[in-house]
Amino acid sequence: MLELSDIQSSQEELEAYYAQLQAQHVTPAWIGGGISIEPQSEAVPYLWRWRDLRPQAMRAAELVGTQQAERRVLRLTNPKLPGIASNTLVANIQIVMPGEIARAHRHSAAALRLIIEGQGGYTVVNGERVPMYPGDLVLTPNWSWHDHANDTDAPMIWLDGLDTPLVRMLDAGFYEEYHQERQDFGATVNASQWHYPFSEMRAALQRLAAVSAGDT
Repeated sequence: MLELSDIQSSQEELEAYYAQLQAQHVTPAWIGGGISIEPQSEAVPYLWRWRDLRPQAMRAAELVGTQQAERRVLRLTNPKLPGIASNTLVANIQIVMPGEIARAHRHSAAALRLIIEGQGGYTVVNGERVPMYPGDLVLTPNWSWHDHANDTDAPMIWLDGLDTPLVRMLDAGFYEEYHQERQDFGATVNASQWHYPFSEMRAALQRLAAVSAGDT
């Protein structure tokens, strides 16, 4: 007959055994809590308001140049998670002023950029120049060369999202600087769709709304 075993060990025996395990950097899985029956994230809800963030981004542009900062970003930090917005994602506000560039590099983390303000500054992804306008979504696949530039007369501001915490947790983080400050245009490699202009997405949503209205 098969059944659960019941071994009545003394407390002294167990403590001696646990001490031996600890000395060998081994932990018995049956003590100290088991598997959680539901998620137990330390992250807490928090709202960052644009009316607070924009002045701080403009102030950063006054105090720190893109020569001093690899990326001039303000990192949105969850009150319970040091330096990150969630356990798997970071969210940054990045600003590039008229006439500025942000030098080319690449990294293991994948990134997205949701454009908030500005008309026609651009990012370059693997050699492809991508103009940026409010509402546009720009993807930067992992290990893709990318740099930014603003040849307009107004600030370019956007939201960065990266899966850096996840990559770091997996010990998979790599980083490399480009051999020059900016990429040459037209040398696109591993081409993929990484630009979703808001004008096109809005039109698509309006068409979808019209079809959905007809179904009702």
